[in-house]
Amino acid sequence: MRNSITHPLKIDSFPLAEGMVGMTLCPGRKGPSLSGANWNRDLQADILRLKLWRTDIVISLTGQEEMDYLQVGDMNVAMKAAGLLWYFMPIPDAGVPDAGWLQMWRQISPVLHQRLEAGGRIVIHCRAGLERTALVAALIQCERGESISHALKKIAKTRAGAGPLLHQRRWLEEMRQESVRQCQLFRACLFGGAIGDALGAEVEFWSLDRIRQTFPRGVDRILPHDGRPAAITDDTQMTLFTAEGLIRAEVRGLKGVCYPPGVVLNALLRWLMTQDQNSRTSVHDWIGLVSDPRMHHRRAPGNTCLSSLMAEKRQEIMACNNSKGCGAIMRVAPVALYASVAEDGSDLADACSHLTHAHPTGRNAARAQTQILMQLLRGVSLEEAVRSLHALSLDDATLAAVQRAWAAIPDGRPETVETLGQGWVAEEALSIALYAARVATGFEEGLRIAVTHSGDSDSTGAIAGNLLGLLFPDEVMAHAWRTQIECADLIDRMASDLYAIVHNDAGERFLQALFEFYPGV
Repeated sequence: MRNSITHPLKIDSFPLAEGMVGMTLCPGRKGPSLSGANWNRDLQADILRLKLWRTDIVISLTGQEEMDYLQVGDMNVAMKAAGLLWYFMPIPDAGVPDAGWLQMWRQISPVLHQRLEAGGRIVIHCRAGLERTALVAALIQCERGESISHALKKIAKTRAGAGPLLHQRRWLEEMRQESVRQCQLFRACLFGGAIGDALGAEVEFWSLDRIRQTFPRGVDRILPHDGRPAAITDDTQMTLFTAEGLIRAEVRGLKGVCYPPGVVLNALLRWLMTQDQNSRTSVHDWIGLVSDPRMHHRRAPGNTCLSSLMAEKRQEIMACNNSKGCGAIMRVAPVALYASVAEDGSDLADACSHLTHAHPTGRNAARAQTQILMQLLRGVSLEEAVRSLHALSLDDATLAAVQRAWAAIPDGRPETVETLGQGWVAEEALSIALYAARVATGFEEGLRIAVTHSGDSDSTGAIAGNLLGLLFPDEVMAHAWRTQIECADLIDRMASDLYAIVHNDAGERFLQALFEFYPGV
């Protein structure tokens, strides 16, 4: 007979974000075992081990009947008494999660990732801590952009014998659609932008001399920003809210006529609420991104974005100002993804940009970026994508910015980048991003070029990152910086859900299922 003294609870763990994910067998279990002598564990002793490991959250995958059989049916009471946050998420033994499980998971998943990014510790268990535990441990990793194969390798290396059954792995593969190249491109585009945003966040406003002194070998790491490692800024925040607005617009279409820019405006007004600003919208549903505490950080948002969204006397949906700031372009990647199956996404890009910036050049830069991203999604070269801009009737300032990026010396030097501008206005940000994408031979090299200048480094990094994500998608998804990024789970979810609604094969039934998470307002 094995017990909690002869075999103290063993928590096998691996790092994720800033925290740890632990895997173990069912605490306190009693009865026979397929792998050795019978168990006669003590639940209180095992919970003490969890406390000593500094566990924050415990996820139980065993069903109630199974827990009664293991004589731990009162685990809920014991966990609460110990001050541990306990989630009861039963999966049938040797089975896979059902639709109801996924609905519950979508609600608790952000809490898990918030805790991990804050340095927290999560423990997952089933009966033996092998198959179901491995499945969910892999799912958590995949939600931060990790590949299934890499996630399972890490699990197998961490816990002997742990790994999902073949049909459980197939369930994960079907849910993640990892083998679908287009879905991976959606992820790489948004992750690339977020990584570029984070890489440039701390060095924004720095002089070129200071950047060089800090990074003598080039910008080779992401510095903490706002007290957080790999923090995203308003660029990625607004990109995510734009994506959420477009998904909600598709859901709203179930009710009849829908004007997507109007739904995107409501999404941006919810973003405004996260910036400690009063929003003029009456939509205070607090569902989705607005309910996530990680979104409620003010990271140097653009004055034009704030002022235009706060305008109390605004009568029209479109902004009335003369701004062409880079806020007009840095959030348009989701528009390109959303319109990727359409012939032309430039009108939607124009309208979504015009929600905050009225100057034609800012809106034309947004149209140009959207067109290039859409062409890259279709598999054309960057040169061909840029050539396609001639069909858009862009203004002279935007065309000149594109031409400067294409004519600049392809040495990637900061001095060359600074001849293109500093990125504070839309056409300069587009020019720098295009130049970085044009001369780079890889994802990281392109981001380094895009952020190494004495201007708006996070925005140029974000815009370039979206482009580079489509040019070097495998490199993006395998890069170590992706594992560090703040809100990686939200980035992955927006990319995955945006892909799902664009390539929706299930029709109205699928959109109805999304309504709980994306109400059409």
